[in-house]
Amino acid sequence: MDVRLGTLIFALTMFLPLGISAQSRNLQAVSDMKLMDKLASDHEEVADQAVQEVLRRGGSIITTLLARKGDKRFFYGTLARDENFVMEFHSPTKNAEVNNRLLKEGKLVTVEVAAIYLVSAVYFDSLQIAQSPYLTDLSLLPRDRRAANTDDVIAKAWNALDLWSEKFKSLGLEKLRESNNAPFADASVRFW
Repeated sequence: MDVRLGTLIFALTMFLPLGISAQSRNLQAVSDMKLMDKLASDHEEVADQAVQEVLRRGGSIITTLLARKGDKRFFYGTLARDENFVMEFHSPTKNAEVNNRLLKEGKLVTVEVAAIYLVSAVYFDSLQIAQSPYLTDLSLLPRDRRAANTDDVIAKAWNALDLWSEKFKSLGLEKLRESNNAPFADASVRFW
């Protein structure tokens, strides 16, 4: 039994990475819109691979990410999970009533919030831009702030991104980076 287990572990460590890289290569060939469908996959591994591909594509995918405004499909992947920061993360359940409650409370991440996060991640060329994928309203007093993707905070994030995207269209990503003009530089909203 120990020999079989050892053989299985060896086989997984040898061949699993091949499957992942083949999947990643497959994602490189898909259109930006099909990649957005992968981002909305209810399989964590597929969503995570889509996140990596978004980051790899860089500035060329920002316009497609901005088109995710209002996309309330659930995001099952991983964006920000700081090992040094403890926070409760919620995943969608099979119970629509529970999901609606969690969504209203701002405890779930949707594809539109993932897109907002990924615009910033592309700008900084890193997924490590925050401790969590939850937005917070900096216009509130510190004691009143919370990490929650509520409709109001999401709307503020989109307002800031709408203004930033005009600069992006006219100047391009590299010029914005050179001038330290990040997506939320002048906004009262940030990821927690």
